Amino acid sequence: MRASPRRSPAAWLVLAALSLLACQVLAPSAATPGAATAVVAPGTPEATPAVAPGTPAATLGPGGQRPADTPIPAGHFSVGPAALSFLAPAPLPGGVRLDDNRLPFLLLFPQLRDAPAPAWLAAGTRVTYRVQSATIPQVRGQASASGAGYVQYDLVALETDLAVATAKLYLDTSDGAAVLPSLIFPLLGRPGVGEFWINPDALVNAEQAATAELAVTRLDQTLGPDKYHAVRFQYTHAGARYVWMFDADSGLLLFFSWSIGGDADPNHQLGQVTLAARRQLALPWQRGRLPAWVAQARRLHYSGSYATTVSGAGTVSLPAAATVTIQSTFDRWNAYSLSTVIQGQSPATVEALTGGDQAFDGLWLAPEALAALPDGQNLDTDPVTGAVLTVARDPSTVSLTETGQRYQTRLIYAADDGRLLETLQQQQIGLATITTDLKLDSQ
Repeated sequence: MRASPRRSPAAWLVLAALSLLACQVLAPSAATPGAATAVVAPGTPEATPAVAPGTPAATLGPGGQRPADTPIPAGHFSVGPAALSFLAPAPLPGGVRLDDNRLPFLLLFPQLRDAPAPAWLAAGTRVTYRVQSATIPQVRGQASASGAGYVQYDLVALETDLAVATAKLYLDTSDGAAVLPSLIFPLLGRPGVGEFWINPDALVNAEQAATAELAVTRLDQTLGPDKYHAVRFQYTHAGARYVWMFDADSGLLLFFSWSIGGDADPNHQLGQVTLAARRQLALPWQRGRLPAWVAQARRLHYSGSYATTVSGAGTVSLPAAATVTIQSTFDRWNAYSLSTVIQGQSPATVEALTGGDQAFDGLWLAPEALAALPDGQNLDTDPVTGAVLTVARDPSTVSLTETGQRYQTRLIYAADDGRLLETLQQQQIGLATITTDLKLDSQ
């Protein structure tokens, strides 16, 4: 395994002030004073796992399964550090799609391709992890870079052969007193294996998967008040080391870490992801369906402003716009691309999805959600980030508002068909207040 070319953190800073539809509007390329540091430090290798030559391409169907009793050749289990999607800010090639090559444990346990989801995994499941990373230069005169925050996974639709989720990154503020929402990533997995889970049946004889580069052990692990019987995988290859720990009983990912770079490398990269919470959101609706208009729509255009207000220095406001292009639709979710720009900035395009059981950040609300959201309801309070999700409605609109210690995001939907009409976000970053306001103007 070799590291990819050095990556600047600018892409993270530029995208740090996104409105969380994700109607992401690019922030100025220079870092705002007091802005949160990106979790992924410079030099993070590319996200796509390095799969051994000859591995069949992934499809949405079951296809090309290696028999479970076939020995795993040494070196077959080969993975980049971004087996987790939030380490990959670049758009997914080919749009939102299932790529088995991004599921390294499917290489070890191919029976997971057709395995059911763990009993605890359902639409509305939320799993949150604490994330910390650093890049330590090994060249005199260069400063290290580090950051921390949380990544929050929401399972927004679960089908017979597909698990649909989002990964939302919250970054610590510079003083460590709060978190600010940053990026949202689309995530597809199989019911039996995904980015943060594995069907626990595959772990019963996990030691048989060990090779010269892959060690498999069992241990008791305590995280907060909870104790787990864990299965630990340690993969070491070409100066890089990755460690995963799963709960043997549930298949939940408990811990992931990486250490990349030896004494001869210009940088040493370190990071870890630790379970912070797992719970089932108390959504007042279940199995939300795709609104009829989404399958007929091709493009939605939003326009508005991106404004920076500094106390005592006034406000600078620039025109902003976002274009949503519908890519594909299914019974309970859809994929789309999102292109955003503010005046004077280069446009950026990311991939996104919305699922029928998505509590927030969606392009649309399911008919079931529209019928089940009364005015004034407190829909959720997250115990990790402290974010409070509330509902307000009138005859023509339904508004969802997420409020944190130093930010507020409001999404306004049409009450008749669930179409996103407006996204409004304010973030307090140091001395500056960043306000993004986008309204639907054509479709």
